[in-house]
Amino acid sequence: MLWHPRLEATTEVAEVRVLRCTAPTSNIRERIKQRIETNPNRRARSDELLESVDTGSSFEEDFDPAIGELATLTVDTTHGHQPGLVAISRLATRPDPGDVFET
Repeated sequence: MLWHPRLEATTEVAEVRVLRCTAPTSNIRERIKQRIETNPNRRARSDELLESVDTGSSFEEDFDPAIGELATLTVDTTHGHQPGLVAISRLATRPDPGDVFET
């Protein structure tokens, strides 16, 4: 993954956590379209962005967990946040290295 080298370097000076948000592809496409319509600055790469969210792809399968020893939380954002803010707060404030929080 392109950001691995920079992320690894960051772990030397910071406590890095991974907050991974997921939702069905149809929800992602609608959110992108809505943001493009409401913010003209997002139109510059809109076609490219929408093409990258292919309705047949599975982001779950494509996810690269980055660095295994990072505390990670996967949040389903289909309808709100699941798990909720308590789990997100715990990730931000009190994770143990290598913690993987399940939804």
